Amino acid sequence: MGLGQGIEATQVLKWTLESPKPVIVHEGGSRSSKTISIIQWVILYCQANRGKMVTIARKHLVWLRPTVYLDFLKVLNWYGFYRESNLRKGDMSYQLFGNTVRFIGLDESDQKIHGMEQDVTWINEGIEANKDQFDQLEQRTNERFIIDYNPKFSEHWLYHLELRPDVALFRSTMLNNPYIPERQRAKILSYEPTPENIKRGTADPNKWNIYGLGKRGNVEGLIFSNVNSCESLPEEYNWRGFGLDFGFSNDPSALIECRYAEGQIWMKEHLYSTGLNTSELSQKFEELGLSRRDVIIADSASPMTIDELGKVYGWRVYPAVKGSGSVKSGLDQMKSYSLNITLDSVNLQREMNNYRFKYDKNKDTYLNDPAPAQDDHGIDAARYCITYHLKPSGKSRVGGVY
Repeated sequence: MGLGQGIEATQVLKWTLESPKPVIVHEGGSRSSKTISIIQWVILYCQANRGKMVTIARKHLVWLRPTVYLDFLKVLNWYGFYRESNLRKGDMSYQLFGNTVRFIGLDESDQKIHGMEQDVTWINEGIEANKDQFDQLEQRTNERFIIDYNPKFSEHWLYHLELRPDVALFRSTMLNNPYIPERQRAKILSYEPTPENIKRGTADPNKWNIYGLGKRGNVEGLIFSNVNSCESLPEEYNWRGFGLDFGFSNDPSALIECRYAEGQIWMKEHLYSTGLNTSELSQKFEELGLSRRDVIIADSASPMTIDELGKVYGWRVYPAVKGSGSVKSGLDQMKSYSLNITLDSVNLQREMNNYRFKYDKNKDTYLNDPAPAQDDHGIDAARYCITYHLKPSGKSRVGGVY
């Protein structure tokens, strides 16, 4: 294989080498050899080619540096291919057999990925990436696109890739890894709900499904269990409105359209972006086709921005009503309806699929309040809109269709 004598090729490496499809998806449990096997494939690819560009990405560069980046250099050392002179620490790249292998963080390179081109792309821990980042890289990748992840969630945009005819999906577990250290193997095996593990207190069916069996998991303590996916918003509805959560620092501004039809709530994510000032927000509203007659219910923590959007730019923006218990009552109101989210609302889908109740370790139970420090920008925006427009009966506060 060109990687050295006595090196056993894992099943994951064999699948990647043998698949004729341009997009390879590796879904699997922890320590299933995905990372090392894909690094081996990258080395083999570089041995067989010259002048190629390979991009390896993860959500944050600071997460990539101590994981795949170091693993890549380690594997090069295994086979005697590492040369200090080939390493470019400044731009996190390595020259390998006349090819360039570069490492990027997706969130730190949003503008960059819209312009970069490569022959091979590998997104590590793709469950962290959003659909736009995937699309931007895929349309600028000439030959092979690889993405790997642990299936931590029961629903994710990545899971829809398997429906594409140009995609090969491979599922692996630690049983596919002949090199897993015994200590790590034992840790994963401790999650299996056997009588012995249950007695020891280590059993965890959800972790066993995800990390042991490589199955798609469910998030325990999930707040929203009444969420469905839909292709689009209904054309006929009782009312519609928009919710807006302002971004602060690194948080995104989120604009969610909500419609009430057939006794259900329908939602679509129109905006989920960082670094937008008031003028840029107004411009985004224009680009999205909003009318000056549309009602936007926004986070009341930014009264100056709300005032400017209204007085300077002419938008109907009103502050959300907040107060003691308003978050809990708003979430309870949302949960009382069947919720539908369009498939292209990837960030709102992700938030809904991971939004959990607070966990009390002492009582080993979930409390009836959301856990702190969660991604909830889209959820907050939707909640502002829904609680403003809906009475318990489902009738609109502002009345009818506008």
